Amino acid sequence: TNCIVMQHAWMDAAFVRGRRVLWAERPSLGTKYGELLTVAVVVIFSEEDLLSSNVYQLIQVNGLNPNVDIEMERLSLFHPQASMFPTPSLLCQSLAPPAGDAEHESFGSPYPFYSTHPWILLTIEADGLNPNNNYFRVRGRNDRAVPDSGLAWDFEGGCLFEGAYLDFTADVRMSGGLQTGDMEFKAVLRAESAAGERSSYQLADCRIIEGVGWQSCDGSFVVPLELASSSVQTLQVRLVGTSQVNFDVDNVSLTIQGGNPDVLIVDKEIINR
Repeated sequence: TNCIVMQHAWMDAAFVRGRRVLWAERPSLGTKYGELLTVAVVVIFSEEDLLSSNVYQLIQVNGLNPNVDIEMERLSLFHPQASMFPTPSLLCQSLAPPAGDAEHESFGSPYPFYSTHPWILLTIEADGLNPNNNYFRVRGRNDRAVPDSGLAWDFEGGCLFEGAYLDFTADVRMSGGLQTGDMEFKAVLRAESAAGERSSYQLADCRIIEGVGWQSCDGSFVVPLELASSSVQTLQVRLVGTSQVNFDVDNVSLTIQGGNPDVLIVDKEIINR
């Protein structure tokens, strides 16, 4: 296997070595020699990782055959910027991160969006037809083992209430897969309770035509009682498409609106009529 592996390696004060894989390329990604590959991963350091007594900490890029050279154009390690997170006072107005248009200055990192499978590569790319526009690219979905993989984000359940309307919109472009013809793109809401019970709800289901370019996908969803329950611990929105087809996404939005009326006020002019 001639694939790139990115690892975090260290040695502690007792000279004990350790390492963990941050990202591993799969053959399904289809990278070619001479191609520039952007990899964006989230690294969470433990307290032990940051001890001043550690001998060293390394970020390694290896895994290729001995006769293959690796050229690195840029390596950035940075804290998430404030612009990647919603304003606390506006937390429940938009349930998608403010970086849904992929325009935040994050050195190419899609955080807090993430890929739903370690084999899938999620990056921010510049649009060749419109250099002033960035978008999310999801690659590596050619592998049959990851049919429901894609882009995702998490949000707090405290914003949901029974009868509220969730409005989802996104621009989608699908290509580069093993399927042809019309494609399917879905936005799925996944919930997990404190007891570990899981459930899924469809926010949008769109027909996308391959090779046409950017197409709009939108849908609405009414929040049921069980999603407004305090027992819901984790909420995830997952964007997936036709199996074995890569896709691009831009201008992702999920807003919450009103709800079913809980009070009916009758005009005094029609009382007793």
